[in-house]
Amino acid sequence: MLIGKITRRLYAYFLASKKTLYNFLLKLLSNIYQLLNKKKYSSLFFENLLSNRATLDSVENFIEKKSYESSNDLYGLPRNRIKYINKKINQYPTYTDLLTFFPKALKLKNINYVEIGVSVLKNFYQISNSVEMSTLYAFDINDINPSIAKNFKLTNENQNIKSYNYKSNKIHYYKGDVFNHDDLKSFSKLVDKANIIFSDANHSPEGVLSEFDFLIKNILDDNFLIYYDDLNKNIENAFNYIVKDLGSKYPKIKAGSFLINGWLGQNEKMHRNGFITNTGYIEILERNNVKLLDMRIVK
Repeated sequence: MLIGKITRRLYAYFLASKKTLYNFLLKLLSNIYQLLNKKKYSSLFFENLLSNRATLDSVENFIEKKSYESSNDLYGLPRNRIKYINKKINQYPTYTDLLTFFPKALKLKNINYVEIGVSVLKNFYQISNSVEMSTLYAFDINDINPSIAKNFKLTNENQNIKSYNYKSNKIHYYKGDVFNHDDLKSFSKLVDKANIIFSDANHSPEGVLSEFDFLIKNILDDNFLIYYDDLNKNIENAFNYIVKDLGSKYPKIKAGSFLINGWLGQNEKMHRNGFITNTGYIEILERNNVKLLDMRIVK
């Protein structure tokens, strides 16, 4: 029995060490790739990127310890990653750079932006500084992060909805659960038709399909971009289902996945993201010399 116990512990240690080594190598390769592949982005894309970096630099601390510890899920920010939340990131694109470039490239006005799973609002705050005369909707299981909310002007508070003004934009923050269908239905009534939807809440097939069935497909504008962070193997089938479902209504949609930096930039390994759009956004990225690593088109 003792030998069996020791064997199980050694095997568990081996698996943990193997995963740590694997993640280290992925991060190393990600950073080597970024150093060797500095693209000559168009001036429009590069100016957009620099504007996002300036927004990040304007925030001294994205989350206070008291707020972080009070969250049941730590705002979706693992303890081994929180040390990177305020670190500077390089000039290799992040998913935020792709999201903020969408309305600029297509010259869209009065954006309706929806983010599902806003965490500490690091991405959301950059979006709110990138667009003008727009309406931004945030959905998260946590209370709004006070470190960022202090920059917004509260205009209304009603149960689980808080509304704010920020510069020329209007912001609505809905505290809800992606597994609670009543929350999603209630949120969908608050949202006008959305141009951009960023899914970054529960990265499971159940979570992704729940938010799609009870929210996303009911709020799409005529022209849209749906963007998924952390498109891991577990939700690949759910993503393909969504592509097929939307394809029956929007025959011109295109979908794909690729590797990109997230909210921590080069401080973590690149991970797979995905998008679904019925616009010419893919061609626009190519024309602006934004090459996405390991692009896979979904048919």
